[in-house]
Amino acid sequence: MTSNRIRKEPGGASKVRKKKRQDALTKSMANSMLSQENENVNANGNGNENDIEIETEIENENEKENEKDKTYDFKKYHIDGDINDPGNWRTIDNRVRDFLVEKGPITRLPVDFHFSRDSIGRCFSHSSYTREIRNGEKQDRQWLVYSQVKDKIFCFCCKLFTQDKTTTQLATTGYNDWRNVSRMLREHEKGHNHIRCVVQWMELEMRLKKKQTIDKHVQAKINKEKKHWRDVLLRIIALVMGLAKKNIAFRGSSAKIHEDNNGNFLGMIEVFGDFDPVMQEHIR
Repeated sequence: MTSNRIRKEPGGASKVRKKKRQDALTKSMANSMLSQENENVNANGNGNENDIEIETEIENENEKENEKDKTYDFKKYHIDGDINDPGNWRTIDNRVRDFLVEKGPITRLPVDFHFSRDSIGRCFSHSSYTREIRNGEKQDRQWLVYSQVKDKIFCFCCKLFTQDKTTTQLATTGYNDWRNVSRMLREHEKGHNHIRCVVQWMELEMRLKKKQTIDKHVQAKINKEKKHWRDVLLRIIALVMGLAKKNIAFRGSSAKIHEDNNGNFLGMIEVFGDFDPVMQEHIR
């Protein structure tokens, strides 16, 4: 049975409108990927200027990310107050530890500062900062820090490095038994856990000064990976803009690389891979 439907061919005006819509869509895609694209530059300088603009945009993004890294949000780790006061420290990760070690222990209060007294009139004394050895010599306890927030003392290195939080209050909630503080400090500084934390503190401080921390090597790998993907993105954007400018179809009947009829886009990616090390590594 013959169908009575008549296929209506679009008129010339419809074809023109359709072509304009396609051109507008193509131009919109290109502009969204590179808003600063100048379509009036000549063919010889076009590729270079595109590369420069794309690289500039990506570098700007990287700079913003670096600024975010430098501006570290400590609200996640601290209650309101002085970041140097150990009484405010909550969660301590590698990044916070590096920051605090680089700054060093909190500045000590003046000698004439009046510390808070407990119920029996005892308080912390500056004399606790000094260790007296049997031969008469005196050593400064650089690791000992006083928290005004808690009115307690802490061990700076044990607070940052100890893994066993049950060893002493100096590494956890703080210590404020001022009657027995001298005996407790002598016992603490002789302990194996404290000595190990002091060594870790000194080693990290030295690495930070030389900028040779483990995090630096990890960051170097991250930067290398970021550069690789930036270079890949640069080439893909350039290819997309080239195909869009010539109004060339992207897709083929196959959407896999190294297959027949996979379209102009993937076909050109394969060509890049034959000569360009970056794309060769990307598609291998």
